[in-house]
Amino acid sequence: MNLKNSKGVTGIDIAISVLILILFVSLITGLFYNTSVTTKKINRKAEATNLAINTIERMKLEDFSNLKNTKIGDDEGKKERSESNISTLADLDVPKGYKVEIAVEDYDDGSAVKIIKAYVTYMENNQNQEIKIETLKKIND
Repeated sequence: MNLKNSKGVTGIDIAISVLILILFVSLITGLFYNTSVTTKKINRKAEATNLAINTIERMKLEDFSNLKNTKIGDDEGKKERSESNISTLADLDVPKGYKVEIAVEDYDDGSAVKIIKAYVTYMENNQNQEIKIETLKKIND
């Protein structure tokens, strides 16, 4: 004698299916959100790094005599691109939200080598982030 009817879907089967579906969708949505946020962070940092590299490369192309020291006392000596007297940076395309600063200083007392530093700052999650790249430029490079 069969007391249970096995035809159709019961309410408990539907409830379990909906619960599993909701858990799966929420996990996948969270995964996509975290991936999106991480991708945006990486893209902003890559943009800042490329901007710093382009700045350094342009400064390395400049004649050694045109590289004016910006270091003053204990100050880092950063100069905004617009304040710089380096003509090769005039056409540097700086995206909105990024700020380029340059520091040039003597490597040693002999003045045959200069240190060129490029700083790119941008906002990420209401905090300033900074990329700093530096290189040396010799008098006969």
